[in-house]
Amino acid sequence: MTKLVTILIVSSLLLLVVACNASKPASDKPVGSAVVNNPDTLGKIVSLEYVEHGTMAQPTDYFKLVLEKGKVKVKRQRGSMVEEFTTDASVMDSLTKVYIDCNVGEWKSNYQPSIEVMDGYSWNFEAKFDNGRYKYSHGNNARPGSNGLKEFSTLVWNIKK
Repeated sequence: MTKLVTILIVSSLLLLVVACNASKPASDKPVGSAVVNNPDTLGKIVSLEYVEHGTMAQPTDYFKLVLEKGKVKVKRQRGSMVEEFTTDASVMDSLTKVYIDCNVGEWKSNYQPSIEVMDGYSWNFEAKFDNGRYKYSHGNNARPGSNGLKEFSTLVWNIKK
């Protein structure tokens, strides 16, 4: 019986890993250290999404920007305030500059505190580039040392509708 339970657990975990990996297109390539701060190989951001949650709460900060047909669709939320609008494509150049200046390509994929915390906040960040590369990073009660998340948020919240 124990052997059967072990096999079922391992099988379930394998299915979960396969399902998670299947959610990313095969052409996507993570941003490696060789292209982190080189605009020629990095590419231009075409999609950027960030969300931060407090424990058991709606997002405290959320934004998603997607370049489509020469315009950028912006969705942003703080608390219960939600805004959706389009803006000029040049905002993606500004996002790419923040990405480079704040060394976002150097961020680890996962940030956790050195001790387990059951309350607090969590966040997810994903940037996709015009050459198929992407950067994904997330954390619970811990963040990268650079000001990148703050810089992105400031930039997005200063976009005029």
